Amino acid sequence: MALMSDLGWRVQGVDADPLVVESCTRIGLEAHVGTLEDMRYSDESFDVVTSSHVIEHVYDPESFLAEIRRILRIGGTAYLRTPNIDGFGHRSFREFWLGLEAPRHLFVFSPRTLTRAAQSAGFSSVKVFTTARISRVNSLVARELRDHNRVAYRSSPGLRSRLGAHLDATRVRLQLLLGSEIGDELVLIAKK
Repeated sequence: MALMSDLGWRVQGVDADPLVVESCTRIGLEAHVGTLEDMRYSDESFDVVTSSHVIEHVYDPESFLAEIRRILRIGGTAYLRTPNIDGFGHRSFREFWLGLEAPRHLFVFSPRTLTRAAQSAGFSSVKVFTTARISRVNSLVARELRDHNRVAYRSSPGLRSRLGAHLDATRVRLQLLLGSEIGDELVLIAKK
């Protein structure tokens, strides 16, 4: 939000965590506690709606996407990020993959299922691709959990885990350059 505001956009945020909202308002950004549906925005209120790692937490992803579509102006763009169950991390680490994060993650998507959800919500132009943006962190957390039964957030990861995570992320980046959809993060860009 701060970056977009600095670029001249009028921004508004919604988050379920009051501490996140407080951090935003403290620096002068307009933010509200709740869900997107709680805000009851008017039809066609926004040119762009972004959602970073939210859709996997909602009970009804298609309704969430339909709400985003409803509040977008004609020609508006939805931009979402979410973990990729078909990515390197899940293929390599299975039950230790950070993207599973049960019970907080209610849904996990593949490129195909995210595309279908957006189309079912009424978006006409849908593009889904993968990135390596979260690959190093995902690998580091999975390695620490699998190899040492500890959460990397609460410990200092060992050199072996750090090097392995770096190599994994490099491998994912190379595969992406070759046209693979193996990235650990899905990006959805959908037009109304």
